[in-house]
Amino acid sequence: MTTALNLDIKKLKARAFDRAEWAEEALQRYHAAIAKLDTALVQPLRGLYQWMFVPTTLWPFNVQDVLEDCLTALENAKRLNSRHRLLIELLPTPPNDAVCAAVADHELNVQKSTTIRTARKTRQTQSRKS
Repeated sequence: MTTALNLDIKKLKARAFDRAEWAEEALQRYHAAIAKLDTALVQPLRGLYQWMFVPTTLWPFNVQDVLEDCLTALENAKRLNSRHRLLIELLPTPPNDAVCAAVADHELNVQKSTTIRTARKTRQTQSRKS
């Protein structure tokens, strides 16, 4: 793995809901595309890449799916289609670090409380069976 990819994964490991795990392949493909393809081809994907580090509850659409679709097109030596280009063009600048940190903390709290509620329900169910 490249140093940049390692840093990307490390950033996402701090996020809720196993974000690093389900984003790793897309990030690997992005970094591979940067290394293999002409910079001009990959440059339009930069905004999508930046959004990969924004908490998903702030995404205007499923950024990862669009990034993966775009990478598939480029990997197959095809051009981005009009839908890809429109989504990239309409994609706003990612929120600042303070906003992302606050939302990321909230997502971690939601994950923690969901885990606690699930564990409590499991214990209740098991005690009823006993």
